[in-house]
Amino acid sequence: MSPDVKKINPNGVTALAKDVDYLAEFVDSLENAPILRENLDELQQTVNLMQTDNPDEYFDISTRNKKYGRVDPLNGPKILEK
Repeated sequence: MSPDVKKINPNGVTALAKDVDYLAEFVDSLENAPILRENLDELQQTVNLMQTDNPDEYFDISTRNKKYGRVDPLNGPKILEK
């Protein structure tokens, strides 16, 4: 979210998505996975938003609530801009 970052590199997003998937797998293996998994929701949804082929779906309230409900509503448009 730094104003110094003008564009998000798609290769960086792919690497981040891989790391988040690995982290989610690890969390799923833990005893209290459901509670911990909730803490990853915003991160996973943010990465999904960064990877979307259809950014307009973020601006559709019902779709946003289903797919990106945990993404900060002020940060979502900034992410899509980059």
